[in-house]
Amino acid sequence: MGMIFADQQSTVQQLRQKAQQELQVQLLDLFLHHRQLYAWLTLHGAGLEHRSVVNANVWQPQLFCSARSTACAVVYADAVLWGDPLGELQRLDLKEVRAVVMSSGAYAALLADGQVAAWGDFLGGGHLGAARSQLRQVRQIVASHRAFAAVRADGAVVAWGDVAFGGDLDDLEPTNVVRLCASRRAFAALKADGTVVTWGDSDFGGDSSAVQTQLVSVAALAATESAFLALRADGALVAWGGGFEGELAPAGGAACALCATRGAFGALLQGGAVAAWGDPDLGGRAPVVQGAVELSATAGAFAALLEGGGVATWGHGALGGDSRQVQSELWEVQKIESTFGAFAALRADGKVIVWGDAYAGADGEGAEGAFGCRQLQGAEGAFAALGADGALVAWGRGERKGKAPGAWNEKLDE
Repeated sequence: MGMIFADQQSTVQQLRQKAQQELQVQLLDLFLHHRQLYAWLTLHGAGLEHRSVVNANVWQPQLFCSARSTACAVVYADAVLWGDPLGELQRLDLKEVRAVVMSSGAYAALLADGQVAAWGDFLGGGHLGAARSQLRQVRQIVASHRAFAAVRADGAVVAWGDVAFGGDLDDLEPTNVVRLCASRRAFAALKADGTVVTWGDSDFGGDSSAVQTQLVSVAALAATESAFLALRADGALVAWGGGFEGELAPAGGAACALCATRGAFGALLQGGAVAAWGDPDLGGRAPVVQGAVELSATAGAFAALLEGGGVATWGHGALGGDSRQVQSELWEVQKIESTFGAFAALRADGKVIVWGDAYAGADGEGAEGAFGCRQLQGAEGAFAALGADGALVAWGRGERKGKAPGAWNEKLDE
């Protein structure tokens, strides 16, 4: 605790930096009465008064992975380490990073002041181009396979990257947007009034005109590779796009959460049941499940975390849909992560249990090095775990599985 003095016309960013200097600790975000204070706001605009009590999250290394990329990024206070967690990596001297989003070959980093930094595949979103001047006060970034879209604090949307993958808004000017979602080649924007705007390849959900009248009071969005799913406030579901999953089947109850494989949708229903539809070989046919509290997915299978820490799975057996070999070990599970073909469950005792495709991370020997990890995430074909000391352990992708690259940690000392 400490008393920090600042002028009301100072920004939240300046207050945080001053607090860091005086308290000698790295701070992440500031909060007033559990409400996040965005960096670009003035203290007056954020509602701070004399003797206001502000809470803060202390900075810890953050791990970011994506199912669209084989790479990961670890954000430290003064640098980002990025690249293949099982191979070559790079150090980028970039400070004040709040999140890193990855397409198949590019990275976009959301900075504390709401600006964006990008690198990687030049045409696939690694170059901001004309979008740079528009990327201010950004609150969220999402990625398709080769493009990015960002929503600003004022509800405007900015897109960049490969036009064929949604990197251009097609003369649309969405306003009052609160959340974004992406398929492989298209984007969907959820507006504050519960309506939805889409753009990109129509075969991948970029054209929602056929269901536009149904897209009202939408509360959440999800996407497969080629289709989108909207959850309405009344629990109804609306789907559009290509593939089996774009033709919605009855869910059997009001939905409260969504999930997707590459070719099927899954929904967590009120009361703990689940529903699925789409390609039956990719998880589109769900068993009877009770007490589900969370859903996860690989490219072709679903895993439901149950009340009490159990797990139920279905879908393509080789992609994690068959957990019988490890079922006796799936108890007191706290979190489930996935790659394109494997699941990893983090138990309360710190042990990580894996199943599915061994070439995609279902290698028990590799997972042993993640015991007691603080963060666990899945990339396209490998898992990465971050220990309490900030060191990274990674395993997956066949012949290189189970090898934790010391180079990740050596890069910090350069």
